[in-house]
Amino acid sequence: MRTSKWFCRVLVLLFICILITNALNYMLIPYMMERYKLHGIETRDYTTLILGASHGSSNINPDILREKYDQGGVFNACLGGEYPIDSYFLLRDAIRNHKLKHVIYELDPAYWRTIPSEAQDYLAFEASMSFSRVKLSYFRQKVLGSDFRTFLFPWYNFRDQFKKITTNVAQKMSSNYKDYGLETFSNSYQELTENGQIRIHGSGSTITNAIFEFKAESLREEPRKYFLSLVQLCRDQGIPLTVITTPVPKQTYDQYESYYKAATDYYTDLCKNLGVTYFDFNAIDMPDLSLDISGFTDNEGHMLEATSDTFTQILAEYLNGTAGQASS
Repeated sequence: MRTSKWFCRVLVLLFICILITNALNYMLIPYMMERYKLHGIETRDYTTLILGASHGSSNINPDILREKYDQGGVFNACLGGEYPIDSYFLLRDAIRNHKLKHVIYELDPAYWRTIPSEAQDYLAFEASMSFSRVKLSYFRQKVLGSDFRTFLFPWYNFRDQFKKITTNVAQKMSSNYKDYGLETFSNSYQELTENGQIRIHGSGSTITNAIFEFKAESLREEPRKYFLSLVQLCRDQGIPLTVITTPVPKQTYDQYESYYKAATDYYTDLCKNLGVTYFDFNAIDMPDLSLDISGFTDNEGHMLEATSDTFTQILAEYLNGTAGQASS
């Protein structure tokens, strides 16, 4: 009898803890852009999917690619904090409901060197994904190895949002949130388009302390593993894959030229050995594109919207195999 009472008390306590945790999640976790990206991957109409990190998100205009390259539709699923493991599972999620004609993978060498921080956006993609076998596999391969607070108490990483509870709750109760609207991400600095590009209006470039150092022997094994898995998945599904690296400002390239050349050599050889098309736009002469830092929002390579439009026009030419041909 005593055991039964204690068991009931434990269940009640567990239920209360779940209610409190869910309430804190709702109040403290803001409207995440990953939620919109996953919704787009799973529901939008497209035949070309762009994967990668923040450079791909700001630098590639899917609307121009749709006009100049794939009229079946293009969705940009790139976002800062998207490591190769995330891109691999996003692709697996996409092919559950889409017949893809092409995958473009934006390769940023920085994501092969750094260890992801188990902070706010670490599990945001997995958490936003609809329930499926893909999500279960994603959970097993990424989430189970993380700090338990990250997935049992996700609000823990957003505890600094305490003063914004009223704003967060009001936002999540709005029709904009429920309907996956874009208003939350639009401001004087940037906006998110329906097809996934973050268009940066920013005025002036930010000089950061980021230092680009590339040494092949220092690369982490996990990013390479999941990049190879992504390549193999495309091959198994019969989906053409193009890997690109978007250009950085000339001032940045000149400062770290030896490292950028080493990265070009490494990834060119890797993709050649894998039979994958690779365009490193740091090593490609583009006379129609100014790489002055004034066309970027920072010295790391995030383009302002006008620069991204010009770059995407050039990218379309390379995808179509018409680069270098005189236009009529």
